[in-house]
Amino acid sequence: MINTQEDKRCAYSERGAIAVIEDEQWDVLCKLWNQYAPFHYQWPHDKPFEEWFREALPDVFRIYQAGIRSSHEVEQILGKALHYPWYKDDQKNFLGATERDGVCTADHTIETLAEEAAQKIAALEEAVAALIAVHVCG
Repeated sequence: MINTQEDKRCAYSERGAIAVIEDEQWDVLCKLWNQYAPFHYQWPHDKPFEEWFREALPDVFRIYQAGIRSSHEVEQILGKALHYPWYKDDQKNFLGATERDGVCTADHTIETLAEEAAQKIAALEEAVAALIAVHVCG
């Protein structure tokens, strides 16, 4: 299902929100949904929806997977830059986790992580300007 929630365009699965959709992808996704939505109602329920989806609509499923993969990669880049905790450093809760598992960004989305990064950049720019002012004027 495609829906809007709090001004965010999201794609949902049975388990909840799975991806926030960028504006340029929204029209394409809406057209695909309108074209293929009837297939959802043909889901035979004898296998998991995602498995059936992959088999019934392989091209649409690849777009869906690419969006999730891209969102996860951006989330990890921002999470690492913001020094979020690594899964590998909490073996009690994430037994066997390695560096490849990345950082735990919890309930953050790429938008909230980007907002946090922007705030940190602004604070660092302000601190650098203050240091330059003290050094030059001091």
